[in-house]
Amino acid sequence: VGGLNGNQAKLQTQLKPVKIEKDVGLAITSIFHGEVYNINNSNNKVRFNVSWTEEICSVTIPIGHYSSTAAVMRAISESFQRHVWADVSEFEKPRLDVFLRKELLQASVHNMKLLTTDMYGVLWTMLGIGDELETAKQVTVQNTNFDLNLEPAFLYVNIVENSYINGRLSRVLNMLPISLKAHCSYYEFTQPNFVPIEVKEFSKIILEIRNMDGEFVPFEPKIKTIITLQTKQL
Repeated sequence: VGGLNGNQAKLQTQLKPVKIEKDVGLAITSIFHGEVYNINNSNNKVRFNVSWTEEICSVTIPIGHYSSTAAVMRAISESFQRHVWADVSEFEKPRLDVFLRKELLQASVHNMKLLTTDMYGVLWTMLGIGDELETAKQVTVQNTNFDLNLEPAFLYVNIVENSYINGRLSRVLNMLPISLKAHCSYYEFTQPNFVPIEVKEFSKIILEIRNMDGEFVPFEPKIKTIITLQTKQL
């Protein structure tokens, strides 16, 4: 069950001391998890330039699960509306207007330049926007339904044998198909893949669910992640 140190992507099982004398494999047979916060601390800041200062400014959008490109863009637009602009007239305030036309999303920028590339591009890559957006410029993108997507993740377990992941030795038990739909998700492995247990004496099993960038998957913190494991003599 997840929630180690408040992190639903980190799980720990405390056991009586175990000693394995034969070759035994470990496999995941199922996973239950809460929704993934596709807007989180790594991508919830929107950075931009305005004419009256040389500094890079930013607004923050709320962390959470967003179902579509339109939902994220509307949250960005609302963040600009909520921001308190000191000594700036209503006419000069930075603004992002968003319009949904069937499956296409149109966004237009006013009184600023949105920084969407290089180090600021994590959020915008997710939205399908690669060019920086300046005043009076309009962009049209597909309104993607994130709830239909599956994102791959790695399940690391501290007792299984090492394998090479991206050129580095890691104790990976399996790849996980993490659903990005709202609310809770359950996935059952119909053909479990048994990985040899390398650590022959242990009293705890620590599991970590990390994305392709090596970061913990940002699950909704109030819903417990539950993983079922199975052992088999090899």
